[in-house]
Parts: sequence; C-alpha cells; structure tokens
Amino acid sequence: MTEPAKKLSRTERLLNTRQAGTPAAKQAQSPGKPGLRAGKKSAAPDHTANQSPVAKKIGRPSGYSEEIGLRICEHIAEGNPLTPLWLKENRLPAPSMIFRWLEQHQPFREAYARAREIQATIYADQILTIADTCEDANKARLQVDARKWHAAKTAPKVWGDMQRVEVNTTINVATAHAEALMRLAGQARQIEAEYKDVTPR
Repeated sequence: MTEPAKKLSRTERLLNTRQAGTPAAKQAQSPGKPGLRAGKKSAAPDHTANQSPVAKKIGRPSGYSEEIGLRICEHIAEGNPLTPLWLKENRLPAPSMIFRWLEQHQPFREAYARAREIQATIYADQILTIADTCEDANKARLQVDARKWHAAKTAPKVWGDMQRVEVNTTINVATAHAEALMRLAGQARQIEAEYKDVTPR
C-alpha cells in the first residue's frame, strides 16, 4: 500500500514556492541556453534599422522647360560662359540638348540671342576695366583680345570690325532698261550738237 501524501505545512509550501522562482529552478525547468525560455529563439539584430534610405539618382532634364530656358539665358546675360561643367553641376541639360531646343523653340531662340547680345556688351565693358587696372601688359592684351573676339562673333552688327548696311529696294527691270536707253539717247544728241560737220562739200 502506498503511503498517504504528507501534508505540508504552510511554511513548507511557502519555501517551495520561493525556491521555484529562483534562477536555478527556472534553468532546471527550461533546458537550453541560460536566461532563455524554452522554445523561444532570440531575435537577430536588425542592421537595417539605422540605415538611411538610398537616394535615387536624379538625371538631367531632357524635355523643354521655359523655366530652365530662362535660367540658362539669365546665366548668359550676367556675363557668364555656358560651360558643360556648370550645366552638369546644376543638373541642367547638356549643350547638345540646348542646341536642339534652339532649333525647335522660337521663344527660347529669341531669348538666347538677346542674352548673347547682352553678354557681348558686358565683355566690351570689361575691356576698359582690364586696360585701366591690369598691371601685366601681356595678360591684359590676352584678356582684351579674347573679349573683343567673343563680342565681335556674338554680336557682329554691334561689335564687329566691318559694319554692314542693309538696303532693301525693289527694282523693275523693264523700267530700269528703258531709263538707261533714254540716258544713252540724250548723251548721243548732246555729243552730236557739240561737234560740227567739217566734211568738204
């Protein structure tokens, strides 16, 4: 016969409860790594939590925009050269695309031509400043010649060496031919009146 279970006193039950809550008792109940509950895996560290999102690469615009065209013209009108490096740093179209815009869009073409004329005027004004302030004669001559050449090529009507005078007239060929014949006939009569006939009779 089995012996009846021994009745525990209140003090013994309290001691057993405290011993069951100790780390040693918990480790005995949950086999595995210390400090981990049975059947639960530790979460892997998230290395992507603190990573900043990768910025998308923004390309240079290719479609025509009045805003971009105005920015380009303002840059030229301020006396600045339109270099490929400046266009690339400011995420503006390449020179080939700008020339394509000039062929396809008349408002941009007119604004661009006007900006180039203003730029030529600025370069011409810079010549006087260089001549008055630059102490190196060779350097001054080089800068002056470069600006003179650019101004003459950009705005030849204003800063070119040879000034062209354009005259638009309409000529009627038949009328001009008749007037020429009348002048020749008048000259012939005048010559005939001046000379006398000295032929012996």
